[in-house]
Amino acid sequence: MTPPEEPNEQDSIWKKRFERERTVRKEAEKLLEKKSLEAYQLNCALEEKMQALQTATEELRGNNEELITTLEFVNQQKQIISDKNKDIRNSMEAAWRIQKAIMPSEEVLKKIFADNYFVFYQPKNVVSGDFYWICEQEDKIILVVADCTGHGVQGAFMSLIGTSLLNTIILEHNIFLPNIILYYLNTFLYDFFNKNNQKVHESMDLSVVVYHKKSKKLRYAGAMQSLYYIKENQFTEIKGNRNAIGMAKDNELVEIFYDLHEIVVDSPTNVYLTTDGYKDQFGGKNRKFMAKNLKELLFTNHKEPMPEEGRLLKHKIEEWQGHYTQTDDMLVFGFKL
Repeated sequence: MTPPEEPNEQDSIWKKRFERERTVRKEAEKLLEKKSLEAYQLNCALEEKMQALQTATEELRGNNEELITTLEFVNQQKQIISDKNKDIRNSMEAAWRIQKAIMPSEEVLKKIFADNYFVFYQPKNVVSGDFYWICEQEDKIILVVADCTGHGVQGAFMSLIGTSLLNTIILEHNIFLPNIILYYLNTFLYDFFNKNNQKVHESMDLSVVVYHKKSKKLRYAGAMQSLYYIKENQFTEIKGNRNAIGMAKDNELVEIFYDLHEIVVDSPTNVYLTTDGYKDQFGGKNRKFMAKNLKELLFTNHKEPMPEEGRLLKHKIEEWQGHYTQTDDMLVFGFKL
């Protein structure tokens, strides 16, 4: 047997190159296999995400359709509410025009008091439960300032009823004594709300003054309200009776006799009638303005012309109120004799 020939140097070089290339190819095949596996896994994950995205897209499309339907419904309801608010606002404005037409006009007040008066009148809402009533009969000036149950529409209806009853008592029956006016108003208001066995409990606080120009006497009676007057630099408060108009007990009329007060106006006199809205307004550090501060304010400004007094009252309460919501109707009527 012939022994194999010794490989020459050239064969060794090619052999080594072949082995190296085979090694590189195997490593490349392993790397390719690994990358293929990674690509496959990545593709599977991508397909899962695409499936999830498609599912989410379909859900989102459904949600969008539901949202669009909801938005359409909300917009419809919003339009309905807007239309109703517009109707309510128009009705309130019409009610205010009616209430304003019933109350004394500026021309009437100027005819009676010239420029010696002011009216600070600020409803909480468009219409008000506070009202004032005035007339001049022969040598007498009759003035009423009233605060009815509630405010807004409820109060406004009460103010119309009160005005109607005052017309009946004073203009039709010619009753000019303040305490008798209150007596009949109490009776008539109870009868008005309790006819046909309907038991309704509505009331009003009221001040009535009658000024006799010839005798220069001012007569006053009040139900839950005070009269303030300043004469010869002296501030005086006359308190009304602690019984509102329209009082009932056990659904029966309470007969009330109101006190009559008289002031002799023999020197310049400032007179003020007010409902409780001004003194009860919240402001400052969440406190009411209080009657004490109102009386001090009236006294401080009483030498100013009456229209300026009214302007200062308005400025002061707006400054006091700040960001607080108005809590009640406000009415202050001042005049100088």
